[in-house]
Amino acid sequence: MDDAALQAMADHAVAWCRSNGLQVLESSAPGAVGTRPVPLSLLPAALPAAELRRCFSVAPTYSALVDRVARDGDWLRETLAPVRGSDAFVARLLDAHAEADGDDDGRLMLGLHRSDYMLHDPVAPGGGGGARIKQVELNTVASSFGGLSSLVSRLHAHLLRRFRRASDGAAPGIAAVLGANR
Repeated sequence: MDDAALQAMADHAVAWCRSNGLQVLESSAPGAVGTRPVPLSLLPAALPAAELRRCFSVAPTYSALVDRVARDGDWLRETLAPVRGSDAFVARLLDAHAEADGDDDGRLMLGLHRSDYMLHDPVAPGGGGGARIKQVELNTVASSFGGLSSLVSRLHAHLLRRFRRASDGAAPGIAAVLGANR
């Protein structure tokens, strides 16, 4: 895919996002009205099935770890105490946690976790090795964009249908994604 076709796809994606509500406010300032498309990949990424299964298999372990940390309020407050003075957001979270810590018997909690991954394909001497998924972030607070995933899927499907011909001669990664969805 040449640069002009890629730019046309990006411009079309921005227009689609604006037409379909896939946007966020430009600023959180009171009275802000400007919007921009949410951060997203222009096309879906083809992931090796074995690596995706590996992500699914470790998710319960990460969730259990987060749960254990969240249930140990004393340890959590002690560990984050040095940050409290310099980060107002963390201070508010710690206050909310301390307030909620004694509200029930501790048996029932809701955890909303979002893990972010990147595909890492090291160039191994002699070739091979293959792409591996690496977890780059685990969010327990910033899970808001998860609700937009169905819109992002619709955008990707639309772009793949509309720009199928432009994919001829595309870079291998783009061609694989477009080819898998023909």
